[in-house]
Amino acid sequence: FSFCLWFVFGILFPIKPLHYMAFLPGIDLMNHSSRNASARLGYNSSSKTFEVACIRSVAADMDVCHCYFDGSNDDFLLKFGFVEQDNPNDVLEVDAALLSQFKGMSESSSVMKSHGIARIRFKRGGKVDKVTPRVANKRAIRAIAKQLKKSIQQNLCNSDPLLRLFQKEKMRLLDEFLAQ
Repeated sequence: FSFCLWFVFGILFPIKPLHYMAFLPGIDLMNHSSRNASARLGYNSSSKTFEVACIRSVAADMDVCHCYFDGSNDDFLLKFGFVEQDNPNDVLEVDAALLSQFKGMSESSSVMKSHGIARIRFKRGGKVDKVTPRVANKRAIRAIAKQLKKSIQQNLCNSDPLLRLFQKEKMRLLDEFLAQ
């Protein structure tokens, strides 16, 4: 039912500082930007209305953008159907158990398992989080990143520009890690 309402009337947005979600028909007509938001969405408790307010000057020929939420491209693709280039909140999560199911990735899965790594999360700026019972070897994580990048490059989607952009943004995360 919620999906049907969302589809017909708009998108659920988190409203701060009230900590709840609200259907706001038409608000999705305003573009998203993680880096250059020019407006904020809020609730005015005295007038009991939702308001969009500019937080900086916007030229007449520019879009008014607000940050929907601090999400990864996975979140934006699934919830809104777009991928944000150079998203500062993007991540690439790799699960050892799932990785072994993909063609050509059994070596990386084995490396993760042999180093006790259950999951790796590549983040912007070359950062990486490890969910592991012991400290993993950085060389092993580099080998995994190289194999992941190779796999993505070999399977780049040429028929869907959105999926191709999504894949390129994930390769960007790996490139940032490998550049260090």
